[in-house]
Parts: sequence; structure tokens; C-alpha cells
Amino acid sequence: MSTPPAASPAPSRVPLVTLVFVVVLSIFWVVQGTLTYQRARHHDFLSFYTGATLIGQGQAEKLYDLDVQRPIQKALAPGNEDVIPFIRPSYYALALAPLSFLPFGVAFWVWIAIQTVLLLLCWAWAGRYFGWDAMIFGAIYFPAAAGVSNAQDCVFLLAVGIGAYVLADRKLDFWSGVVLGLGLIKFHLFFLLPVVILLQRRFRIFAGYCAAAMTALGVFLALGGFGGVEKYVSLLQRDDLEWLSPAPELMINIQSVAANLGWHSPWVSALLIGLVVVVTLLGAWHAELWRWLSVALLGSVLITPHAYAYDAAILLLPIWLVLFRSTNPALRIIAATLAVPLPFLSFLFGPPWTVIPALTIFAFLCVLSWDNHRARLAEAAA
Repeated sequence: MSTPPAASPAPSRVPLVTLVFVVVLSIFWVVQGTLTYQRARHHDFLSFYTGATLIGQGQAEKLYDLDVQRPIQKALAPGNEDVIPFIRPSYYALALAPLSFLPFGVAFWVWIAIQTVLLLLCWAWAGRYFGWDAMIFGAIYFPAAAGVSNAQDCVFLLAVGIGAYVLADRKLDFWSGVVLGLGLIKFHLFFLLPVVILLQRRFRIFAGYCAAAMTALGVFLALGGFGGVEKYVSLLQRDDLEWLSPAPELMINIQSVAANLGWHSPWVSALLIGLVVVVTLLGAWHAELWRWLSVALLGSVLITPHAYAYDAAILLLPIWLVLFRSTNPALRIIAATLAVPLPFLSFLFGPPWTVIPALTIFAFLCVLSWDNHRARLAEAAA
């Protein structure tokens, strides 16, 4: 099956209808965000600000000590009963350290502004690269907007995926890998990427990825030593912290399918994860850049043990790529289905309806992998 040529730049002026549509949707997301900003400030952002504060105070070695974090958070959010631990690598806290020099309230709005501007830049890139219609799909995509509303950093990972794709498309493989390495701040969302990169024999991308990973590890060790790494691993393994142990039914990974259907067995979860890995690797085999990167991102999100709805923000890149690069109607329909808020509205109804986003992402992966296989056969026949 043939694929359309690479995207050509869009006209310099955004069509008025598109611009009005995007502005109206943006206003809607802003209004929706006003309903959650207090919780976002005293939970998700509080975690980031705590890590930044400890680094700013020169206490990097105590970054994962909850007894040290607790008094900081009590002073900033006295209404919180539990500590909201900082769970990112220490080098990310170092990058966030400038926020600690601002008052908590001001830092929160600066953070929201940064995430908002970054999301708008991602929309603008898609409009220029694919055509201005791509901005509409970006504007209606719930996970990215929800991430900003919750003061999360998922838009940063979307930007990482876009940057890596653009650089690889321009044959700047090493730097593409370096940019991908920036996504290690949430390494659990990139589990399959290194495997797929090696499967593709894109060794320069892998070299850049490893260079970024080794640099990050070096900074991690410089800040807290091996003891800091040990404390970080121990924190991630704790199951007594409610904030770190969410209900599996509310995740968007493949384990959510088992949890929502009542299949509470590690063997079932392992079988489903194995199925996702096999489908991902088969779909990535000898595939074009946009195809293998898309299946790698979809598969990685599905097998991670911890993924909220806003973590699907990174999947906006595969949605764009499929909608504007694929000629398969069924595949484009699934991509468009995931792009609209409808699958994620199932969270309003609770289990077992909360399985719908995970099933939609899995169906997207399966159909894309099959389409990649058909394209590979057509290319071989040609």
C-alpha cells in the first residue's frame, strides 16, 4: 500500500474558521481548568515545587526523604493530609530549581503559562507541518489539555516526541536520540523505544539516546550519589502511598483491561503485556519512521505500570502522523476516535467503562501494526 508524500508546509495564514474553532476550544479548556486549579496547585505542582525547593536549598541528598518533604508541603498547603512526594529523577528537580526562587503562588502560574505556551507551539508546529486542520485535532485532544489543567508536565513529553521525529526525519539521528533521552524524566513511558530503535538498526539514534541517558545518570549521581539512586528506587517501590498507588482501573495501560474485567491475576497481566510487546515489534519491523515511532509510543504507554489519562498527551503525535500520513480509512477513523474526548469521558461513569481508553489505544496499535505489515508487503512486492 502506498503512503502519501511527506507533508508540505501549510499556507502562512491560518484559515479564519480554524482559528475561531481553536480559540473557542482553548477558552473552553481554560474555563474547565478553573475548576481544578486549586487541586493542581496543592497536589501535582506541589510535588514539583517541593523537589525544586530542596535542590534550591542544597538538600539534593534528602530529595526523596518524606520526613524532609512533609514540613515544606505543610507550610505551602496546610490543608493536605498526606505528603505528595517528588517522584521524578533528581536532575529534573535541578531543572525546576529556578521555580523555587518565586513565591509558591507565582511559581504555579508561571508553570501553567510555560505548559500552555509549549502546547500552543506544538499545535502551531502541527499546523505548519501537516496543514492547519491538524490544529483542530490538537485543540480537541483531551489528555494534553487535562495535563495542563492538572499542572502536569505531559506537554513537555509531547514536545520531546515531536522534536525527535523532526530531527530523525531530517537525518539528524544522533540529535534525535539526544532529544528522546530528555523523555527519561518519565522513563516508564518510553520502555519500548530503545528496543524498537535497535530493531530498526538506527544505531545513531540509539547512541544519542544512550549519551543523554548517561549524562542524566551522571547528574543524578553528582547530586545524590548512589544513596540517592537507592532512595529513589525505594520510593518508587512503596505501595503504602495512596498518591503513588492509584486504582489500576483508572489507568490507560493494558493492565487496566484486566482490572476492569475482573481478571486479577499477574499471569493475565503478563500475557497482555507480552501481547502488546509482540504486536509493537511486529508493527515496527522494517517500517517507515512515522510508522515505527508511532507504534513504539503506543506500545510503551500500554505496557507501563503507571499511566494516567494525561500521560496520553504524547500520543497526539501518532494521531497526527496517522491522520495526515496514512491512506487507510479504518486506521484514520481509530486515530480520530482517540483524538476526540469521547473515549476519555468514560472516566465519568467509573469501572468497567474506564476500560474504554485502554481498549481504544490497543485497537489503534493493532490496526496500525497490521497496516505497517501490509505496507511492508506492498513495498517488497514492488
